Amino acid sequence: MGLGHPRPYGGRRASRSTAALLLALGMCAASACTGGGDEGRDEPPAAREPAGWHPWGTAFEGGGRDTGPGEENACAEGTDPGNALDEERIATRGRTGDPETLNCSGTGFRDERLRVRDGAYIPEDSDRSDQPDRSDQSDQSEEGEPDSGGSGGSGGSGGSGVEGPGAETYHPEKSGSDRAADFGRARGMVFLDEETDPTGPGNTSQALGGQRLVRALDEKSREQRWRHRIRSAAVLHGDTVVGDEATKITNRPKDHNYEDWTPLYRPGGALVAWDPRGGEEKWRVPVPKDRWCEPARVGGKLFASCADSQYDRGKTTWYRVDTAARKLHALYTHPTEQERVPDMVGADEGDLVFLPPGKVVFPDRDYPKIVRVDMRTGKQRTVPLPDSLAPGAEPRLREGDLYFSRDRGRELSAVDATTGEQRWQRRTSMTYPSEPVVSARRGEVYLADSAGRLLALGREDGEERWRTREPRAKDGGTTPREMDAVSSLTLARDVLVVSTGNTVFSVSPDSPETRPKTWRTVRAA
Repeated sequence: MGLGHPRPYGGRRASRSTAALLLALGMCAASACTGGGDEGRDEPPAAREPAGWHPWGTAFEGGGRDTGPGEENACAEGTDPGNALDEERIATRGRTGDPETLNCSGTGFRDERLRVRDGAYIPEDSDRSDQPDRSDQSDQSEEGEPDSGGSGGSGGSGGSGVEGPGAETYHPEKSGSDRAADFGRARGMVFLDEETDPTGPGNTSQALGGQRLVRALDEKSREQRWRHRIRSAAVLHGDTVVGDEATKITNRPKDHNYEDWTPLYRPGGALVAWDPRGGEEKWRVPVPKDRWCEPARVGGKLFASCADSQYDRGKTTWYRVDTAARKLHALYTHPTEQERVPDMVGADEGDLVFLPPGKVVFPDRDYPKIVRVDMRTGKQRTVPLPDSLAPGAEPRLREGDLYFSRDRGRELSAVDATTGEQRWQRRTSMTYPSEPVVSARRGEVYLADSAGRLLALGREDGEERWRTREPRAKDGGTTPREMDAVSSLTLARDVLVVSTGNTVFSVSPDSPETRPKTWRTVRAA
């Protein structure tokens, strides 16, 4: 297996004697297990921690197993406004622009704010004196002991809206929502991409039945400020919300029977940008009249993905969106083969990175090559992938490497996204783990299982650095085999933040088995 380019803090380790290996395994029982020895590799630098940080855990109770459409385990911290692509979705959703705040979702809770340094709950209505705080009343507790929680609600003041009613508190179960997901935040607003149910309680007239909406909600009160119809997608880009214009629906049932109905839209239209606060249109870029286009934000740039059919996705062209000139620039068109649409996995060093499928398409894809497309010029470069990658692997692009996970996450392979060389391939003890999170600074790859146990691998060699044994989820964690979301991992500086089941917790990679200094319990809304 090729090693590709050397990575810092991840040199291949020397083999060890059997006696030394048994000694190391014996030491695992009392603390985090570490893989291999330290011979032949540099130790990673000390973990950088947020100011005032200590290990903590926060559990949300009373929310039930389902908080409504769009539930997933996710936690985000930072200033990036978000990305519509699946491989970056969990890493960027819910960002507040405040690096001291986390926005987290999980079993029984959704889009809740926590303080990075200690996990303290920040109510959405914290600026309203007439609403009680659902958070615990103590900043400190004994190790491993949960704090008690309070009760509370939501509310807010009125406001105006665009295309739709004025300010009203948003409730998915009352709006006729079939699926809803937050995709970003800006200027005190949170934005939802929502699919309405034509038979839902909020759509008795079918006026919005089966359609897509982008909704803007007040970040604190969750009151709707504006909404617009879209055809398929919306992203937050710069100081605008960008969606694909909802063209005319051509197949509304004449008998008004909306059971098992899927809307068919006319092609064409435009990409439209709206002001985040007021919802006013800021610009529009026409799209080809015979294509169905949707926006995508990749590597901080805005693109349009345009297909020659609404659902079959036979041939798709990617365009760079020139908002100044109000036009599209074609970059890449994949071969005209149904069910063989390349996976867009992200951006790397100025290139869009695609993985076209090979001969195996259903049920498990195989990936024989990488196609890298220059974001500006459209120049293409094809890189072959190793034959050792078996069909059925799910790809993720992280820090210049592709990680392929298969067999329910129990097999993980790392490939250099520039050269196509395989760095390593290994089996892990984890089933249905989180997506991998990479620390380039420390040269480590992290995974979390469904109960909150953690695993660290060397970024260059894939060897185990350490693992934890203790489950951290207060409710036992997620159950992906029952279609629950897998756990999620994110980094706050070098600290690991995990959302699993009804629990969010944080640990340092330098001492991952350290028990939380603070445990809190919050009553879910």
